[in-house]
Order: sequence, then C-alpha cells, then structure tokens
Amino acid sequence: MERRLVYWAFAGFIVLSVFGTLLRAMFVLPIPLLNYSFLLHAHSHFGFSGLVFLSLALLVVKAISPEGLKNYRAVFILTLISAFGMLVAFSLQGYKAVSIIFSTLFIVTNYYFAYKLFHDRNFKAALTPLSHLLLKSALVFLCLSSLGPFSLEPLVLAGYKATPLYNDAIYFYLHFQMNGWMLCAALGLFANTYAQNCESQKAKLWATIFVLSTAPLYFLFTLWGSPPQIVRWLAFAGAAFNLISWIKLLQSLRLNYKSLPILIKVALLGILLKVIFQVPACFPPIGDWVFSNRNLIIGYIHLLTLGIIMPIILQLFVSSGMVKATFLFQKLNLLFIATTVLYLLVLFVQPAAAFFNVSIPNLQIFLLAIAIIFLLVGVAYMFAVKQRNNSDNPLNIGS
Repeated sequence: MERRLVYWAFAGFIVLSVFGTLLRAMFVLPIPLLNYSFLLHAHSHFGFSGLVFLSLALLVVKAISPEGLKNYRAVFILTLISAFGMLVAFSLQGYKAVSIIFSTLFIVTNYYFAYKLFHDRNFKAALTPLSHLLLKSALVFLCLSSLGPFSLEPLVLAGYKATPLYNDAIYFYLHFQMNGWMLCAALGLFANTYAQNCESQKAKLWATIFVLSTAPLYFLFTLWGSPPQIVRWLAFAGAAFNLISWIKLLQSLRLNYKSLPILIKVALLGILLKVIFQVPACFPPIGDWVFSNRNLIIGYIHLLTLGIIMPIILQLFVSSGMVKATFLFQKLNLLFIATTVLYLLVLFVQPAAAFFNVSIPNLQIFLLAIAIIFLLVGVAYMFAVKQRNNSDNPLNIGS
C-alpha cells in the first residue's frame, strides 16, 4: 500500500503539471472548449489535495507508525476520491454543486485525519517534542482553514460577495492551508528527521512563536483591500515575529548545514526568503505594488509550494525509505531545483523589470517552456520511482 500511495503522489505531480502547462499554453494560443478560470480552480484544489495533502499525510503516518498505514486507509481513499472529483468537477463547471460536494468531502477528510492522529497513541510517543509541537499546530491550522470556504455562502446571502470581505475569506483558507498546515507539517517532519537530538527549550520557544505568528500574519493578505490601520499593524507584527522567530529557531537548532541534503537546504533558504519578503509587503507603497502584480502573488505561492514544501516532501520520501535514492532520482532533484529557481526568478524579476519599463521578450512562451519542463520532470520522477518495484500497480491502493 505504501508504494502505491507514493505512485499516486507522483501521479498527482504529473496531473498538476499537465494542468499547469495547459494554463500557460492558454496565454500563448487559444484552446477551444477550455475555460481558464475553471482549470485554474481545478489546478489549485488538486494541488492542495491530490499532491500536497496526500504526500504530507502519508509521511506523517509513516513517521508515527511505519506499519500503521492500513489504519488510515479510509483517509487516503477519501483524499483521492475528493481530489480527482474536484479536478474533474472544477474543470467542467467551476464552482457548482458537484465541485462544492467534493470540496466539502475533502474538508471532512481533513477533519477525520486530524481526529485520527490526535487519538493515535503513537502521535506523540513516536515524535520528538519539537516535531510534535509543529505537527499538532499543523493539524489545528488544517481544520481552522476550513472556516474560509464555509463562510462564503453566508457572505453571499448577506450581500457581501462583491466586497473585500468575500475575498478575505478565500485568502483565509489559502493562508492557513499554506503558511499553516503545509509549512508546519513539513517543518514538523523535517524536525523529526534532521533535528532529533535537539531538546533545546529555546528551540521550542521560538517554534511556538513562529507558529503563533501565523495567526496575525493572515492580515498581510487582507491589505489589498485598504483595511483600517490596526489591521496593517497586526500584519506587520505577524510578519516581524515570523521573521525573527524563524532566524532564532534555526540558530537554536544548531544544525550541521553542510551535512544536510540539498533539497533540505533549498527549503530552509526558501523559508528565509519568504519571511523576509513578507515584512516590506506590510508597508503601503510596497504592499500596493506587490498586490497589483499578479506574478508576484503567483511567485509567493510557488515559492511556498515548489520552493519549500515540495523539496521537503521529495527528500523525506527518500529518508523514510519510501523512495530509493537512485542516480536518476537524485539528478531529477537537481533539475527540479534548477527549474523552480528559474521559474521563481522569472516571476519575481518580471514585475521589477516592468517597474523600470523593461519587458522580458516572449515571456509567456518562456513560462510555457518551464511548465513543460516540470511536466517532463514529473514523468521522469514516476519512472525513477517505479524502478524500485516494477511489479507494483500504481492504480491500486488496496493492501
């Protein structure tokens, strides 16, 4: 079952890359019968569920109970059903009844997963104190994020759909999913593998502050709507404590950075860039410029997902023994890093260049080429992973 779920995770990477390629292709040439907005919703919802949640849930369960995957069988089945259900429903109809049903199923699956972990005796016993703190916080954020989508219908009925409050509810979900659940879960798994000997009270203190700062950090993503000044101060407090606590946490862990795998180094650097980026965005002139540039927002999201979360997932698949570190897999990791760096550089440099009235020639074609590379990397990853056991059938998650 373990290997088959790993196949599903890499299959999710391929599916996500296909949709990313289609979205980029639609900027270059017209593609009939496809709705960009529908595909974008399908891409984002499937990314959260069919790739990131599936991978992190698999790694968490593996960490606390290597032989206990069967106890979470229902979680994985429901995740796949809801993920592919959302993929198809959003692609065909956008936000309609069927897609909302599958989205709700995914949220219910999140609750069920959190419930099972909190009632699993191994959840605390098998983890280091620091890892348990981060993973417990991640589960709280996972459940908290659902308040965003659940508030949308009441807001519509109250006549707030055309107001900033409606979009703020969407950002609430995105923030607590990415900066809350995904980041804390990835860090918790990282700590359990690469900081096992750290029992420093300072590390726990700074990790706690890092986690708590996630709450006021949410207000950073409401600044686009010109909220009251107190909201801007809350956003700044969240961003400042997020930055300070991350630097102090790294110092207190006393890691041997030279010995860390390249993927982990990339992820730690990515987090540092993210927490630095958040601080100037709190100031009106810079924040207004940031929120008016779509590529900067996309860059921030992909810095989190491709530059931080995915490198940790890929490395932990290896360190947990679920993926064999073959020569091909290691070379693909380097290609993935290089492609991600190139993609983020383009997304961040383009708005900066435009500020000086400088344009990047054939930008959309260049971004399409990068999307195709991601797709090829995903296919190659699947081939590399299947080298371990070619007799397994990745389309069967049974035991």
